[in-house]
Amino acid sequence: MMVNQISKIMSAVFLTLFIVGCASFNGQNISTNNPDAYGDAQVSMMSDKELVGKEVMLGGKITTLNPQGDKVRVEVVRYELDKDGYPIIKSGEMADNRLVVDIYGNVRTNSYYPGDYFTAVGLVKSVDDVSIGGEKVRIIMMDAKDYEFWRDPRREVYYDDFGFNSPAIRYHHYNSYWGFGFGPYFPYYY
Repeated sequence: MMVNQISKIMSAVFLTLFIVGCASFNGQNISTNNPDAYGDAQVSMMSDKELVGKEVMLGGKITTLNPQGDKVRVEVVRYELDKDGYPIIKSGEMADNRLVVDIYGNVRTNSYYPGDYFTAVGLVKSVDDVSIGGEKVRIIMMDAKDYEFWRDPRREVYYDDFGFNSPAIRYHHYNSYWGFGFGPYFPYYY
């Protein structure tokens, strides 16, 4: 009788934890969170004056990340975005388009670097056509209300094969040039 009650309580606790855990997987992404934002094709068709004050979703490859007091400025070479807001790497950069995004508040950028990807949704502050090296470049400046950083998928973690650089497994003795922490499963980027 006591075992039966304990099993019922444990089942109820497990079911509750399972339901609460699954409820946190909502499947949202930056494009579904911001359905009213203008996309790439619409932004490309708008004039500079029309674009100012509009809410847009743009992104691309990060060139610089600059913390500036209460904000972080992200400078981006624009790429086309897919339906989920991820930059389409295969299509390459959009010719003569740059994006400067200011993100206010606490932003964690410590694991993202130039070469990673970025998507932002926000209001366009200004659009300037400048000449750099004889080429006309369209620079869009915006304040982000929603953003997402994406790692470069080509920079993935590589693990050594079993026994490589391992003093204990392959060589049965320790050599000082191996250093602390370098073993058969020490990750590094190639």
